[in-house]
Order: sequence, then structure tokens, then C-alpha cells
Amino acid sequence: MKKFGILFLAVLLAGCQKGNQGPTGPQGPNGSGAPGEITVTFETGLYPDAGYPSNGNPLSTSGCYPHWLDASNPNTAPGTGEIRVASGATVNTLALGLVRFNLSYGVPANAILDSCTLELTTKTTSSLSSGSFIVGAHQVLAPPGNAQWYSGSTWNDVQTSYGWDGSTNPVSIAAGTDYASSTLDTATVTQTQINGNQVLLGWNIPPSLATVWLDPTQSGNYGLLLSFEPQIAAAGATISFWDNTGSSQQKPKMVVNYHVP
Repeated sequence: MKKFGILFLAVLLAGCQKGNQGPTGPQGPNGSGAPGEITVTFETGLYPDAGYPSNGNPLSTSGCYPHWLDASNPNTAPGTGEIRVASGATVNTLALGLVRFNLSYGVPANAILDSCTLELTTKTTSSLSSGSFIVGAHQVLAPPGNAQWYSGSTWNDVQTSYGWDGSTNPVSIAAGTDYASSTLDTATVTQTQINGNQVLLGWNIPPSLATVWLDPTQSGNYGLLLSFEPQIAAAGATISFWDNTGSSQQKPKMVVNYHVP
């Protein structure tokens, strides 16, 4: 009886041996991210961490710097609370948004940027008439004296000799001189989408431009300008975006994908 049990166990184990390997199944799709790619978001007081602040000094080495220019009050600097962009039938109805990010806080200096996206959230005070509207992001160009715009800059604060320094002989801001005439990217919006709502809008920024913002001294970082396309239009429109006074997830954001060689 004992021998029979041993024989039965041997037969059972032999039957349980691993069989021949079957054919290899199809390979799944490749992942969307580049090898070693890292995503980092910049938002005042939140990302990359609570140490990323707003700043009142345009030469500061960290932070997000929002502002806007009001053509209806060309010699007055707007206060905080929004980044306003407006179109209208005449120049004195326009408003242009400004925003600048320093990326040296959370991205290595030797990083290679793969993509960069500006994200802004609209305020419920935005007002569009019927139809669709295009909001464009432009590169701010280096002024003659390389002076960066700051919280005291006004519509008539662009100087022919010094840039955004608030000195005498003001010249109003102009496309092709103070910012690039062509857009880097655009976002199309409608009255139903925007009016009374908080909506997240995004613009893709060329990595070649954003790479300049890795310089910890912000040399050459003149930021971005936002405007309606076209600026002069019979149907007036105003969009107000949250600035750094917004709560979590409302403040301006810059989302960067990069890898280190």
C-alpha cells in the first residue's frame, strides 16, 4: 500500500510539470512620455512647493509675476486682483495681460525642455458678447534698455530709450515693437463657455523660448503678453483671469515637461 502511494505521487508530479511555452503575445503601445521625462507645475505658494512665491521685484530669482495694462487709464498702473484682457472698437478700450515665470526654482539649469504650457483660470466677472473670440499669447520683446515691466508699469510706460522704467517721454505699447505681432498660440472661447464661469484655458509655449526662463537671473525673461485677436473689434469683450490673489488651482500656472541628458 505504501509503495502504491509513492508511485501515485510520482505520476501526479510528472503530470504537473510545466509544458512548452506558448507563442509571445502582441506588444502593447509605447508610453506617451519621453524616457526619463519629468513634469513640474509652477503655481505661487503651491508648486513645485510652498516656497515658490509671487514677487514684487522683476529681478527676483523666483516666482510668478502677473500684471496687465489698461488703455482706458494709460498713465495709471492697475492694481492686483486680476489679469484683464479686453478688446473694443477703439484703442482706448483695450487691455493687455502680462505674466512672467521664473523656471529656475524647480528645473535644473541643464534640463532640456520638451513642452511648456501656460494655464490661466477665468473669473466670473468676464464678459463676452455673442460669438467666438480668440485670445492669443505673444512673446514680449526686449526693450531698448532691457528694463523689464513691473507692477508700476502702465500703458504709457514704454520708453523709447529705456524700456519699462517709468521715466519721461512715455510711448504707448505697440505690437511689433514691444511684443511680437504673431501669436505663439491661441485659445478660442465663447460667451456660453466664459460668462459667469471659471474656465481653465491653456497656451502652448515653445520650449526654445521657455528655456530662457531657466536662467536664475532672469536675463532675457520678458514674459508673455495676452490679447484678443484682433484687438480692435466692434464686439467688445473682456476676460479677467485670476492672478496670484486667487486660491489654490486658480492662480496662473506653468506646466513644464523636461528631461536631463
